[in-house]
Amino acid sequence: MGQVLHDLSLLYVEGLLAYLLDGSERTLLRANELGRQALANGLGVLDMVVMHHSSLDRLDADNNPAHKVNLKHRAAAEFLSEALSPFESHTRVFAMPRKQWRESYDSRQWYVTSYEHH
Repeated sequence: MGQVLHDLSLLYVEGLLAYLLDGSERTLLRANELGRQALANGLGVLDMVVMHHSSLDRLDADNNPAHKVNLKHRAAAEFLSEALSPFESHTRVFAMPRKQWRESYDSRQWYVTSYEHH
């Protein structure tokens, strides 16, 4: 996974820089695509957050003027949100059935426990 993380990190910093420079929907879509690639390769949300902050550190190392930093960080937050949206979608797809399964399991456990005590 180390090589995958490295490769995606390079693509992420390139995509983030492109988005910060033009702010277009096209470059924002790259974040979603990167999120999908990360998810498909077994990376998690924390991996994405680390990748995002590493990318910001790389961009800050380029000595950007201070007045642009706040705008850059707001735009970077949008980029991160878009990159994480596939994880959110993926989690929501499985959250409801799992919750229903859990409620069903809990009710069966209550029934079995109460039956054993009678």
